Amino acid sequence: MAERTLLVVLAATLAAGPAAVAPVRPGHLPGGRVVRVVDGDTVDVRLGPRVERVRLIGIDAPEAHDSAKLDRDARRSHRSKAAIEAMGRRATEFTARRLGDQTVELEFDVERRDRYGRLLAYLWLPDGRLFNAEILREGYAHVLTIPPNVRYASHFRALQREARATGRGLWSASVARRARRHQRQPSELRQRQHSPDPRFVLRQPIIPLERDSFARQHLDGRADVRDPPAEDRVVRRIERLDLGHT
Repeated sequence: MAERTLLVVLAATLAAGPAAVAPVRPGHLPGGRVVRVVDGDTVDVRLGPRVERVRLIGIDAPEAHDSAKLDRDARRSHRSKAAIEAMGRRATEFTARRLGDQTVELEFDVERRDRYGRLLAYLWLPDGRLFNAEILREGYAHVLTIPPNVRYASHFRALQREARATGRGLWSASVARRARRHQRQPSELRQRQHSPDPRFVLRQPIIPLERDSFARQHLDGRADVRDPPAEDRVVRRIERLDLGHT
C-alpha cells in the first residue's frame, strides 16, 4: 500500500513537470500580523495602523458560515449546507492553527483588490513557506483560478492533484464518510435508483458534484477516486461573479 501511494505521488509530480517546483519568496514584501481568521481562505491582517481583510489568491475553502454563497454551493454540489459547513470548519481550524497571531508577508498579483474591497494576496510564513500552497498541499482547500491573478496557478494545480491522490485533509475517505451523514439525496436520485443513466455504476449511484469538489463519493460512503480531466480549470469572472464572497 505504501509503495502504491508513493507511485501515485511520483506520477502526479512527474505529470506536473516544472510546475511542481516550489515558488521562492520575493524580497521586500510588506509584512503584517494575522489578527483574525475569518474562514479557511480569508483572514484579517494588521498592516501598520489599519486592519485589512485579505482573501487568499488561487484557493477556495468550503464555506464555514451561513451565507448566500453557501446556498449556491449547496445547490450546485447537491450537498446539504450542514455537510459543507462541517468541511468548512475543518478548513478554518487548519488556517487558524497555521496563521493565528502569525507574522506574515503579503505578495500581490496583477489585481490587488476584489469587488468587495478585500486585499488579494499570497501569504508567506516566517519559515519561507507559502501558505496558499500549504493549505492545498494538506488538502483543506481546492484550486480557484481567476485571471489575471494566476502567478502560481500551475503549481497550485500540482499540489491539489497530489493531495487528492493521497487522500489528505478534506479529500480523505474518513471526511467523505462524515460528510455523507449530512448528505441530502437529490430528488433525481431518489426517483431513478435503477436508471440506466451512466452516472449509475453497479447500482452505486454517484452524486453529481462539481469536478473539483471535495470527496466525491458513492452513497455507500466509499470515495470515488477517479481523477478529473487533466485540462486546466479556469474560472472566468463573468461566469462566477460570486467568487471571493465569504
